[in-house]
Amino acid sequence: MNGIPGMMFPALQTLSEGTAYKYVPFLTPLPAWNDSVWPWLLLPLCIAIAVVYKSIKCRTMRQVPREATVLTLWIVVGMAIAAGALALIVEALERFS
Repeated sequence: MNGIPGMMFPALQTLSEGTAYKYVPFLTPLPAWNDSVWPWLLLPLCIAIAVVYKSIKCRTMRQVPREATVLTLWIVVGMAIAAGALALIVEALERFS
């Protein structure tokens, strides 16, 4: 093995041709999306968790959509509050250090 990632993964070589990005397996992530896309993946994850959880806990499947919607909103609001609190902590640590 000569250590050139493009030789092992020809699709990655064509992906990175013409750019300054060098992909090394298990060391650098693929440039799939920019940072503004990743937080939006929280919504389908929350919906999936809420639907699975409520379909196990509810007595009838008629209750699942309403209960899953409420749980999804609670999860998203909780994550937003946690993100805000962590942002304030990081800001305070940066300012006072």
